Amino acid sequence: MNNSKHYGGAERRKTMRPYVKYGFGRVFLPRLWSLIAHSDTTPTRFMLAITASMWAILLAWPGDTSERPTYAYMVSIAGNHAELKWCTLWALHAGGMWWRIFSSTPSASWALAIHTLGLALFSSAAIGVAMTITPPVPAATAPDFVLALAAFWVLVRTHINSERGWRDD
Repeated sequence: MNNSKHYGGAERRKTMRPYVKYGFGRVFLPRLWSLIAHSDTTPTRFMLAITASMWAILLAWPGDTSERPTYAYMVSIAGNHAELKWCTLWALHAGGMWWRIFSSTPSASWALAIHTLGLALFSSAAIGVAMTITPPVPAATAPDFVLALAAFWVLVRTHINSERGWRDD
């Protein structure tokens, strides 16, 4: 019997072929699923907390954010004193995110409420900006949509395939 690596006899069917072992379906898809369904959400939640904090700070900063055409839909949603209302919502979300990241006490209901608010805020910002732009949508809107997708992912992953406590709450 030939023991070389390149033996082409009947036993070759019993060994894994390199293109099957390292192919798209054997490496990429399981790793993608592991990232989506089982990875730690803490870094994503940390970046969402930073972004929400920046929204709150910059809306509180004196300026004319609500008068810019980019935010026309966000102003129409909030009505009078739009900047104050949006600032309050972003500040509540940021505070809740920081609390959940640094708290050692699990709180399923608060985590769900905070992440639901986050999805609503990040989606409103992304859709509001996109609605004021004529097609094609510019590449500069990509971060808004990525943040909305991240908020969606964090909401979906809340208490699903995750440890209890600060790492995934």
